[in-house]
Amino acid sequence: HACKGLEFDAVCLIGCEEDLLPHRTLGEDVSEERRLFYVGVTRARKHLILSRAKIRRRFGRLAPVAVSRFIQEVPEHLLRRYDDGARPLAKAERAGRLGDMFAKLDARVAKLASEQNAEQVAEAESLQAQLKTKPQRAADFAFDRANSVASSATRSVSSTVAESRSSQSAADANPKSSASPPKPPSRPPMGALFKRPQK
Repeated sequence: HACKGLEFDAVCLIGCEEDLLPHRTLGEDVSEERRLFYVGVTRARKHLILSRAKIRRRFGRLAPVAVSRFIQEVPEHLLRRYDDGARPLAKAERAGRLGDMFAKLDARVAKLASEQNAEQVAEAESLQAQLKTKPQRAADFAFDRANSVASSATRSVSSTVAESRSSQSAADANPKSSASPPKPPSRPPMGALFKRPQK
């Protein structure tokens, strides 16, 4: 259903066998399956491949299967059958094609392996560079931190000395202010506050 309205250069319909297409659970009413088969066949623009198995395992046993009735309904002059399951080729041509395919696969695998090795080498070099630069960065950070702490300590000492000098100068200019504050008056005795009236 999803292929309605679409077309492709090559279409492959797999499992064109009785009990699969149409399915055995549908019984005699296979009109819907026939419409789906028609939709699949008419999606092909150039090449249409209808595939089936000669023997299929069912319930643990190998049993021969029959070709789908839908293929039998197609006119014979529109079909090109390959009963051996493959397009007939000479042995040398078949060996040459297989050799080319395996050569391409080997080249692809070698290319992927070289790319992966190059990535691993680059990653290892990057890690080595980071390991070399990390101690120097740590030393630089420690040196900068020590300088910062020393500078802040120097500023604190300088400010303390300046405050001490300013307070000493103020005390020299105003000696009375530097004297200790007067003591609060002593509290009078209780007898002085509450005197008995004289007769």
